[in-house]
Amino acid sequence: MLKKITIIFLSLLLVACSTKTTTTSTTISKDKDEIVTEKTEKTEVIKDKTIVIPFAFFESLSPAEFDRDDFVNNLSEDMGVALKSYEVTDDSVTLIIDGKEHAEAMKTLKEGYDESFKDLLEENDYGFVSINYDEKITKFIIEVEGNEVSYAANFISILFYYYGAIYQMYDGIPQDEIKVQIDFVNSSGDILKQWDSSTLKY
Repeated sequence: MLKKITIIFLSLLLVACSTKTTTTSTTISKDKDEIVTEKTEKTEVIKDKTIVIPFAFFESLSPAEFDRDDFVNNLSEDMGVALKSYEVTDDSVTLIIDGKEHAEAMKTLKEGYDESFKDLLEENDYGFVSINYDEKITKFIIEVEGNEVSYAANFISILFYYYGAIYQMYDGIPQDEIKVQIDFVNSSGDILKQWDSSTLKY
């Protein structure tokens, strides 16, 4: 599954365009019967992006089994993605991608996350009132109904860990620096439960 998501992300670069706008914070919440999304943004200079993808994301493929030519051909022909350069090491693949294309792909990835979060709020199975995350998706603040975090909400929290880890990896964060924190809060902002991914492995 991780391999498929990696390929889907890279394929987004095919439709990427120039951008200098970055979302710094996103909150998706319920407003009566509507799901409302609020964003704050900033502008920045875009540089080429280096992404390191561990072989674990290729279903534990080893360097000896990794066909460089086949990998490049799949990206350039099947998905229409042109890499500036790439390098295969003992345990990972390093990709150099045009900064503007990467920025647009990351924006598209966040938009997909937002749709998923809207679905969680609309389903109303977890008692979520709002879902807030920061620019790099290192921290989620999730408001819940009442003063208790349900079993279902605890269970689904692994999804937020997963989204945060995937996003940070695609954003060029080294694997040993990837971290996701989840704060469940009530309507007053009091922390009811806090989870930290530092003890988890991705």
